[in-house]
Amino acid sequence: MNLSLFFDIIEERSIREGKDVARIVLAAKSMKLVMSLRPHLVSAGFEIVAITDNQYELSRQIKAWSPEIVMIDDEISTIGISFIESLIFDQQAVLLLGQPHKRGYYQPSPYLELCDKPVQPNMLLMTLRMLEKYAATVKRLETKITRLEEQQKNLKLVAQAKRHLQVNHNMPEEEAHQYLTKRSMELRISKAELAKRILKNFAEKT
Repeated sequence: MNLSLFFDIIEERSIREGKDVARIVLAAKSMKLVMSLRPHLVSAGFEIVAITDNQYELSRQIKAWSPEIVMIDDEISTIGISFIESLIFDQQAVLLLGQPHKRGYYQPSPYLELCDKPVQPNMLLMTLRMLEKYAATVKRLETKITRLEEQQKNLKLVAQAKRHLQVNHNMPEEEAHQYLTKRSMELRISKAELAKRILKNFAEKT
């Protein structure tokens, strides 16, 4: 029996109370596939938060649920390669259920795994756990790198503003530092934001 074009939300409760579970949004072409996968997923501690059979509803519910994993049956013709690639770009872990040759359609990514059809429960669960682990690890590292890059950028801005105060306002280094600290506290903004304003104001006057 085919799924309805409307979204079918299934409320599950993990059988392992008190433990975190990975939420799955499942896109499948037939209810038969859903019913064959559901018991194995739930018993393994995964939570199926939603099921759909089209790209529009899949996109909408990914935004609503922010699932750890999106599982997609590659037989759904309305879900294209470009859509899946956009999910991967957004650091969304995706598990494709499809034929082995479909691997060649995508660039290798820690956010993408493929489970061959016909789906074997043990292989599915092993692949899911591996994807969940690797995707979460890479995402944490990428977030950390982004944060460090932002911190480095902010430090550079503050250093430039401090240099500007020293050169153009004849402030000693310590005084320039104290000015940035005190003024940012008065304005209730970060020193980096204050540095941006100072440098922008100087650029507009020159």
